[in-house]
Amino acid sequence: MKYKNELDKSSKKFYCPKCSKKRMVRFINLDGDYLPAEYGRCDRVLKCGYFNKPNGGDDISNMHVIYPPKPKPPTSFIKREIFEASMRGYERNNLYQYLIKHYDENLVKYVFLKYNVGTSKAWGGSTVFWQMDGSGKLRSGKVMKYNADSGKRVKKPRPLITWAHSLLNLNQFNLKQVLFGEHLLSDLNNENVVCLVESEKTTLVCAIEFPQFNWIATGSFQLFRPKSLQVLKESSIIVFPDTDAHDAWVKKAAEISTDLKIEIDVSDFLKKKSVKSNSKKGLDLADILVRNNDIKAQLETEFNTILKTKIMRHPILGKNIESFDKDMVIDLSSFKKLLCFSKIG
Repeated sequence: MKYKNELDKSSKKFYCPKCSKKRMVRFINLDGDYLPAEYGRCDRVLKCGYFNKPNGGDDISNMHVIYPPKPKPPTSFIKREIFEASMRGYERNNLYQYLIKHYDENLVKYVFLKYNVGTSKAWGGSTVFWQMDGSGKLRSGKVMKYNADSGKRVKKPRPLITWAHSLLNLNQFNLKQVLFGEHLLSDLNNENVVCLVESEKTTLVCAIEFPQFNWIATGSFQLFRPKSLQVLKESSIIVFPDTDAHDAWVKKAAEISTDLKIEIDVSDFLKKKSVKSNSKKGLDLADILVRNNDIKAQLETEFNTILKTKIMRHPILGKNIESFDKDMVIDLSSFKKLLCFSKIG
């Protein structure tokens, strides 16, 4: 439906009056003109939450309809040759260069290729996290710049993040996101356990640290929703949220569990680590795994505890779960098929 005022659907962002970050989507009128700068919604849902609607805060959906509903535009896709051209140039990919300082380069490259992680010329050495659906079609790629020394995202003087279709200037591109790594789900059966953490980078690090598992990402808290997790409806899910968003994920997990009638366990592993270390900043699983070898053993114990509980509830899961083997030789030709799931950063 077309209403008097609606949020701008383009990728353009403005500075938020509350958090001062360039993350606000403004309202537009029927002519496509922007309303005053105070009207809009900050997409930093958890850390800011600014949302100022026009007309005194009235629900936009209650405004009278001006035009009849239009058919939904079809999903847009990226040409495969563009994707293939990005799957090289790792010598100038900052995230790749960071990871090979800590892990065997052959394994890092294998994981990049498995998860469709490419290189972009944007900002010199950016990483492209391609989103490929279960049919092998490319929805788009999230492009982010990392610091090659710290492995952290470059956020100053502004966050260096965009989409492949934006860089390609593809007009009227209708992005419908899927899980990062969703193309790997076709190998799973309904008795698989799916573990959820936060970012694409975390997915790669955990796939290296725990080759017993396949890791997949939502990409953002906004995509931790029933529609995105529909493909996992028959799976048993474990969530490993970052500490600064733990409570929000617990609440959302309960809602999704009820909606989809699926089992979701939320681990408090990182939250306990944060309290123990008296950390004021949010802990990210990937960063503490790279920095602290002892964390891996502790996380293995956490996994085994959760999985044993799941097996007691659902004995059929035991057929798909193998115990951790710290001395396991990594087979680069094939990872085992137990799936773990991660989120978006």
